[in-house]
Amino acid sequence: MIELCRHKVLLESIGGQNFFKMLLSSRDPQIAYHASRFFIDQIKSERPEYFRTLMSSIVAKAQQANDERIIDNPYLQIHSIVNILK
Repeated sequence: MIELCRHKVLLESIGGQNFFKMLLSSRDPQIAYHASRFFIDQIKSERPEYFRTLMSSIVAKAQQANDERIIDNPYLQIHSIVNILK
């Protein structure tokens, strides 16, 4: 389903990015992970420079917290991005 949603028309047919935003808070870790991966991929493809800036902030946060999991996990990256944007 995620692969199909890379096409804007199909994405909009299921409710757009709001559909995936709801999935971020799923109790099923696999669903939340894949929804996070979707958003990371969207940001990378639509706004690559912005993504690099966000990742620089995430790497700095990971170094301060001595937590490498943030760098490798899209779910944790999305939550870090949300916290950065608050």
